[in-house]
Amino acid sequence: MVNFAVITDSGADLSKELIEKYNLKIMPFSVILPDTNEVLKEKIDITNEEYYERVITAKKHPSTSQPNPNDMLEIINEVDEKEIENILYITMAASITGTYSTAHLAKKLYEKKGGKARLEIFDSYQASMAVGLQAIKAHILFQQGKSMDEVIETLNYFKLNELKSTLTVETLKYLMKGGRVSKFRYAIGSLLNLTPCLEGTYEGKLEGFAAARSYEDAIKKIIDHAYEDIKVKENLAVYFNAGKAERGIEIAKNYLAEKYPEIRIMDVLQIGSAIFTHTGPGIVALILFKYFEH
Repeated sequence: MVNFAVITDSGADLSKELIEKYNLKIMPFSVILPDTNEVLKEKIDITNEEYYERVITAKKHPSTSQPNPNDMLEIINEVDEKEIENILYITMAASITGTYSTAHLAKKLYEKKGGKARLEIFDSYQASMAVGLQAIKAHILFQQGKSMDEVIETLNYFKLNELKSTLTVETLKYLMKGGRVSKFRYAIGSLLNLTPCLEGTYEGKLEGFAAARSYEDAIKKIIDHAYEDIKVKENLAVYFNAGKAERGIEIAKNYLAEKYPEIRIMDVLQIGSAIFTHTGPGIVALILFKYFEH
């Protein structure tokens, strides 16, 4: 009998196949489309491809909305009905979204109503598939009979030593539209043809670490930086999350094959609304990690 459940945000950007294989419960973000006054649930009411087009063609820039405590409690209650012992909710980094703090509010509601399972909220320090990998790893550890404390201890080590995420974009325009870059910085960056390189830090923040003079150079920089910064150097693998970035993925794959042939490429997965809203087309996110079978 399965006595655990793993919940994560839709911003973990997992494929449908991985979600089903590891029986993960997904908490959907919502996308707000001001042109048509629609509020749609990510990957439920609107596909990634449809959302990409809506962002690109929008007159008024879309935004995203995190679930509220009652939305979260509904998912938790669905899991709780199966009379399991452990529920682990792995959220996107608390520094870039409010789901971590909101999940704690949902936990209080769950405990107040007399929920019997042990419910823990875990800050992944990451976004996109760097969150998804932690959810998969948690499922595998629970399946092996590990306790909640052992799972959390292993995940903490994994996210701080065996995982690194970096990303770049093809244009600053959407970072400006989404409020992540000021109009002044957008103007200067565009004038100098600068492409930002960002990383998920080991303090759980999304920060810039360099600027490149071309999209191709930026992709090479995010690969080099991830390899240099990750604390393990053996048995590495990589996922990509991308949105309308065919050229960028081709550049990344070719550079990996040339400079780091020992790193296995797992898959290219679609980036979700939580990231694409702020980056637009051309987003390439690299998720480097110590390989584990999954």
